Amino acid sequence: MRDFLYVSERKVARMAPTLPPRIAERLRELRFNAGPIGAGVVLSDRRAETAVAAVMEVEKAIYSEFQVRDVADPGLRSGDWISADATEMAYGVEPDHEAAVFIKAPSAAPPLCDPWLFLSGSAGYLLDRSVPGERVMSGMSNPQGIMKMLTALEDSEPQDSLNILGDPSHAADRTGDVITYLYRNLARLGLHPLSSLARVINIIKTERIAPFTFILGTPLLVEFAGPTV
Repeated sequence: MRDFLYVSERKVARMAPTLPPRIAERLRELRFNAGPIGAGVVLSDRRAETAVAAVMEVEKAIYSEFQVRDVADPGLRSGDWISADATEMAYGVEPDHEAAVFIKAPSAAPPLCDPWLFLSGSAGYLLDRSVPGERVMSGMSNPQGIMKMLTALEDSEPQDSLNILGDPSHAADRTGDVITYLYRNLARLGLHPLSSLARVINIIKTERIAPFTFILGTPLLVEFAGPTV
């Protein structure tokens, strides 16, 4: 039995018109209806069951209709679907903006390091409401930057150039700073083996201190990786 942590009704609703007829019909059978999600809204048990079933149908369609790449694939581009299996990640909620974030750090030092992975979506789609909330913006020199990045990720379509934090000449470094800052604050709460299926929104490369690659995306699903029962 799969142990889902996050399922995005919004992504299912956005993709529904483009899915094969058999998937669209299955969503109608499930009576899937992505209702409004906002601060403080929690999926009811019945709605969560429907959302999980719908996401699993869309997951099948994605693997059938698209090429799903590994997060470490050097040929990744904005718009690609990616999977990360049993990956140690920090995660939590930034409650001031009701954003769920999932972050993987590189497993080795430059120049041989794999990329950072940063996934973000509405906290309303978390199925585990015991996820700790951290106001990680306190002490951040540019707290508005986090808000801009989280909002941009949730509402954007994939694009080759997403200047999330303002001045294009500094956007990559500043985005990297925000992600590493978030990771440090959330990682102290522990790392967890998670698997995910997500769409790449942007790929950012930084060179200021060391060459790092940051993959930014929005998840369709995140689940705990481990023994099933």
